Amino acid sequence: MRREVAIERLVLTPRGVKLRGLRVRSGKPGGEADLLVCDAALVTVKLGALLRRRLELDAVRLDSPQIALVRDADGVWDLADLVLSSGAARPTGAFQLSLAAAELIVRDGRLRLDDRLNGRRSEFQGFNLRFDDLRQDGPFPVAVSFVQTLALSSRTFTAAFSAEGAVDLAGLRGNEVAQLGFAI
Repeated sequence: MRREVAIERLVLTPRGVKLRGLRVRSGKPGGEADLLVCDAALVTVKLGALLRRRLELDAVRLDSPQIALVRDADGVWDLADLVLSSGAARPTGAFQLSLAAAELIVRDGRLRLDDRLNGRRSEFQGFNLRFDDLRQDGPFPVAVSFVQTLALSSRTFTAAFSAEGAVDLAGLRGNEVAQLGFAI
């Protein structure tokens, strides 16, 4: 991941490994101090792959995480280096890690976006995200929902948003991922 990761406690459960006090630091100088802070996360692995000396994630569930994403003045997101195209070099060694997973679930989180290129900051509460069959070599289904409170003049509005679709990272090159833009 090329990130500093801190875990206060690991608990082995019948369902997988429960991580308590998970903290992932930003990998970019000048970025938010923490990319992810989560009190509880559950990670399960594929046992067959583990027997073949490969660490393949089956599921990752983050409960009530705080996620902070920053796009710098050059338009590069601080997590762009985590998303590799299918043609990127794979790590070699005695024990390999696959970032693909059967599912990734974020429940009731808070997402902060700091877009320094466009001078916008946004925060989303009740952030829920689900990737099924998460992989880097083809499309995978995604569902997202969140609540945002907007202050206009002297009034406050709360809106709930949700969307479902598919994402395909396979054809993107690293510089394209880094430059992805979002209307916030």
